[in-house]
Amino acid sequence: MTRRPAPPRTEENPASELIVIGYDDHAVAREAFTTVQRLRDDHVVELKGLAVVRQKVSDLLAPGAAAVVIMASKITEDRFAAALEPFGGTVLNTSLPEESEREPAEQLMGAGSETA
Repeated sequence: MTRRPAPPRTEENPASELIVIGYDDHAVAREAFTTVQRLRDDHVVELKGLAVVRQKVSDLLAPGAAAVVIMASKITEDRFAAALEPFGGTVLNTSLPEESEREPAEQLMGAGSETA
């Protein structure tokens, strides 16, 4: 799994992590999605949104591919990364200022996605 580091959070600028992981195969994306749900249940990640998308991130995806889109307010990064490592994928990881979170969270629930 390839990963880009996120900018640091500050108390003055609370942020959520927006993580998009692209997979060549929709079935692998679905398995990763299920793993993130388990990580939520195990309190490794606190989710604000989670989806498997096929068309909303077309610049990242080839035909037939899918991505898991995760918006997390808290995350135990080492456990999260270790759990998703077996699935591979390409990761884009950015921090969002609180005022920028609303639109991506609403888009996670849009057409072409499976959500949790």
